[in-house]
Amino acid sequence: MNEKYGGAGVRFLASLIDFAVIVILSTLLFLGCMKGVEVFVKEISIQHIIGTDVTITAIVYMTYFTVLEGGKRQAGLGKRMMKLKVTGLDNTKIGYVAAFCRAILKLILVLGFAGVGAISIFFSKKKQTVYDIFLKTVVKKTNERCEEK
Repeated sequence: MNEKYGGAGVRFLASLIDFAVIVILSTLLFLGCMKGVEVFVKEISIQHIIGTDVTITAIVYMTYFTVLEGGKRQAGLGKRMMKLKVTGLDNTKIGYVAAFCRAILKLILVLGFAGVGAISIFFSKKKQTVYDIFLKTVVKKTNERCEEK
């Protein structure tokens, strides 16, 4: 069986879409929180604002990737739009625990270390990142459209 894996370019585009969704959701939640806090507190320090924003963004990021990649569709909006899905090496769903671990490792290895965790995608037969190799996951091309299922 000739399986096709998602390469660096298409995965990067999917990531841009996913991060745009995360930023929009985080911003809306942040603004809602700040509006609620405004009622009780007259002055808020910049450290509290930044801390709140970072916390909300981290929660949205972790929830987004855990629920969507670990769930039925096996992909966030970006991957779905690019016709990709995350699976185990044996083509099974990865589940919520693996999706949560994948999100953490992606955050640390790609965002935290300026893309170091993604370099292996160029050398791996299955186009796996370091976190994919570690968790025994792959990103595969699929024929399913975003709105199907």
